[in-house]
Amino acid sequence: MWGGSYYYPAPQAYDIPPQEYAQPTQTAPPIQNLRPDISRHNLTVVSDYKSELQAILDQKLKDGDITKRQHDAELERLRQLDKQAKDDASVNRGYLTGDQEGALVRQYDRAYYVINHNFVVDQ
Repeated sequence: MWGGSYYYPAPQAYDIPPQEYAQPTQTAPPIQNLRPDISRHNLTVVSDYKSELQAILDQKLKDGDITKRQHDAELERLRQLDKQAKDDASVNRGYLTGDQEGALVRQYDRAYYVINHNFVVDQ
């Protein structure tokens, strides 16, 4: 037994001024100044989304999870997205820009969520 006393002496407070930290010389550019993504993308990704969602819709109709009217209404939304993709691509020599593809993918993701959770409503 060592008698309850500390082996190491207790730390002492010293009068040391806080250190000055270097300030960054540059700040990140505002989001508005970022250049748009104009890279070229073919329609494969959005076509794959459309095909997958159509298959899910058909299966949900077959299983009785949605009505024929709901199926047709959501299928029309998918056709509108497909038309938008083709219209956007026709302006850009058959390709989508990265920003266009990203916007379409987000819309297909929303449609996937709606379809997968049976939130499809009649129009």
